[in-house]
Amino acid sequence: MKLVKFFIFFNVNFFWYMIDAYIRTQTIFFILYILLMKPWLIFRNN
Repeated sequence: MKLVKFFIFFNVNFFWYMIDAYIRTQTIFFILYILLMKPWLIFRNN
């Protein structure tokens, strides 16, 4: 019984860890996209 509880706890923690990692990577890619696109847009407009 203890093993089952541990397994469920581990799965929930892993699930949240994956969501957290996904949000972090999306944020990093979004920041990189802005950093790469903004200068190009400013340069193109001038």
